[in-house]
Amino acid sequence: MRMLIINWTEGENDPFSYFSAQFRRELEVLGHEVHIVRLDGRTAASIATLHREAPVDLAFCWQGLGSRIGSGEGGTTIWEHLRIPVACLHADHPCYMPAHHEQTSDFHLHVYSAPAFVADANRLFPRDWPAIYLDFPNIFARRDEPVNFTGDFFVLPKNLTDIDLLRASWTQRYDPTTVRTLLDLSAHIVEAFCRGNRTSHQEVIWRYLPASLLAAATEDPINPLVADLIFCYMRELDRVHRNVAAAFVLETLPDTPIQIIGRGWERFREQRNPRHQFFAFEQVAHGAAQFGSNFGIFDIAPSCESLHDRCSRAMRSGTGFLISSSWKAGSAIHEDFQDLFFDGTPGRLESRVAAVRSDPERHRSRVRAFSAMYDALIPFGAFLEGVVAEMRRRGSMRAQD
Repeated sequence: MRMLIINWTEGENDPFSYFSAQFRRELEVLGHEVHIVRLDGRTAASIATLHREAPVDLAFCWQGLGSRIGSGEGGTTIWEHLRIPVACLHADHPCYMPAHHEQTSDFHLHVYSAPAFVADANRLFPRDWPAIYLDFPNIFARRDEPVNFTGDFFVLPKNLTDIDLLRASWTQRYDPTTVRTLLDLSAHIVEAFCRGNRTSHQEVIWRYLPASLLAAATEDPINPLVADLIFCYMRELDRVHRNVAAAFVLETLPDTPIQIIGRGWERFREQRNPRHQFFAFEQVAHGAAQFGSNFGIFDIAPSCESLHDRCSRAMRSGTGFLISSSWKAGSAIHEDFQDLFFDGTPGRLESRVAAVRSDPERHRSRVRAFSAMYDALIPFGAFLEGVVAEMRRRGSMRAQD
């Protein structure tokens, strides 16, 4: 097939250029012709030119960026106008940039990496066809040369939003009733993390939203103003889960050597703990050094139901990782590798860290075994087949010879 990847280069640390190159390689391995098209003022013209040269069968974009490119023809998107199906691959909740999660035609497919994300996308947007959940395969290439793991420390790559500052900002931006609701919901999210991290924070939010708002959300179709209000709560509270997990690592491990990469850690930097060192991020494509330490990385998942791209890169590097997730809890790939997952349960993270420090090579071997099971469970070809099958079910993808 002839395919496009729409690439936005302006994101912080430019992650999508790296992802696009990796994704392109995996598609080409399967025999497809792939073009990367930059998202800018000329994108629609570039797509139209490629489509005139030879029909484009399928396009992909990250986080819905590019899904709304206009055609200049009666308000339609370029995808409708040229009848090219586009699969929008989402690793974030639809509360972020909701317009990029809308379905404007049968040619738009929204694919999410966490069940709670797809549930909210289908609950809060009117759709003729539902968004779908697919496990995302590991698209990153293995290193050609073996890594010489050096340095007895962990690496924590994460920008931090300090939760104390976030809560303080609510009092400045919202009325007292809304602030009380946000504080109550944030406390429930923290409690869920400390009680095993088995309930997604989106589900926690739905459980404890004000009764009047929950009642309004059951209307079919949902009032757009109600959806916008729920998205507002979701945006504020989504930051609680991952940033509580990130801060928890340093708060729990004051005597563990950790290199922290990212911004927002001023409160911890001021503590002057000699075992905690702080550094700035570089571009994602240049970040291989974070995977070279003897103990490996701490990864902070966006949801307890998901993994994270940094975890996938660690797998390909042979690096150890510990991740704040309960991904696939109850299934073999989680239960057989519980030592790779942590939450806020007292003593759990400390015991995981102690095991890594006592035998880093055994920990890396556990990650290699996990990676092999992951690839067998979620091969790239099966992911692509899932996208194509859904497009064909909708009738938006032309039959192949």
